[in-house]
Amino acid sequence: MLPETTDYCRLILLRHPELDPRFASIAVGDGEAALGRRGQAQVMAWLELLDSVPISTIYCAPSPQCVDPARALAARKQINVEEDPRLNDQNMGAWQGRPWEDIVKTDGDALREFFAEFGESAPPGGESLGQSVERMLSWWQAVAPDALQKTLLVITSGSMISGFATALLGIRLSRCVSLNLPHGGMGILDCFANGARITSWNPTALSGLVSPEGEGPA
Repeated sequence: MLPETTDYCRLILLRHPELDPRFASIAVGDGEAALGRRGQAQVMAWLELLDSVPISTIYCAPSPQCVDPARALAARKQINVEEDPRLNDQNMGAWQGRPWEDIVKTDGDALREFFAEFGESAPPGGESLGQSVERMLSWWQAVAPDALQKTLLVITSGSMISGFATALLGIRLSRCVSLNLPHGGMGILDCFANGARITSWNPTALSGLVSPEGEGPA
């Protein structure tokens, strides 16, 4: 049982559910994608898991893979959904929407640099993870003053969640892979005026409700 919020805000961070298989091998970035059958099942699992958890507001990126689960949770909770483009996944520029296999063939050197300097390197015409995390931090700076003693739920991509979490915890962005979540995974941060703590991270890992993978952007 989680302790009640007192002098802090609780953030429940949900990585959007698993996508339809046709999106598995492309650079989705901040583009639109549909949930697969397993992703839809993960939404149903969220509804049950969070049924008794008091949530004040649900925030999500505007993409359907985030908005649709957010609306399902909001309908059950009878609360509002706030769509915010600052929660969008990393913009992948010239790579967006393209199969990773094609990107390897045409931009192999740039792709290797992208992963070797993960967080700092940007795709051609896109943004680095560091830049996209700064967007999410600007969202948090706007929301935080009114968040005390509330539980907020956020649905976005895995890389945004891990990057955002490392920033609040004071960890270097290059270490964000240590906080990666699978699709449908959950992280819980309790945020104080002077920092944050991990209260729970991927608690459903042993339940079979989430995929074991934890790949990069998406």
